[in-house]
Amino acid sequence: MRNGGRLLLHVYECQWDKSHSPCGMHIEGDQASVTDHLARFHGFTGGEGETACLWDGCTSKKRSAMKGTSVARHLVTHIGYKIKCMACNIDYAREDACRRSHANARSECQRMQLAPVHGTGVITLRVQTCEPPTKKRHIADA
Repeated sequence: MRNGGRLLLHVYECQWDKSHSPCGMHIEGDQASVTDHLARFHGFTGGEGETACLWDGCTSKKRSAMKGTSVARHLVTHIGYKIKCMACNIDYAREDACRRSHANARSECQRMQLAPVHGTGVITLRVQTCEPPTKKRHIADA
């Protein structure tokens, strides 16, 4: 997302297994970023078997028995990241839900325009592009 020509990055503190093995990292709030983070930094790859949500403070009734493939989608609800259709001003839990709604012939809004809705714990960073420093050539003393 851009603000005054500058790129903005919206991240959230990772709360996965915070009491036992915190990673101390920040992640973007969309499902793909959460999935990637869990796999790369926590060794969690999901799967069809049942697993527990290890997000700090999770009080979901399904906390201890959810499909591994559902965990990243569940974590996005903890983060609070949503998608808003700017044309019809409706928030959706996920982009696929927004697309399904707009593909429906009964939908009043046929001009889907997506924008992220960030959760309350968001940290907004201004991203700057940097050129790597040029190497200075040192002349050896004679």
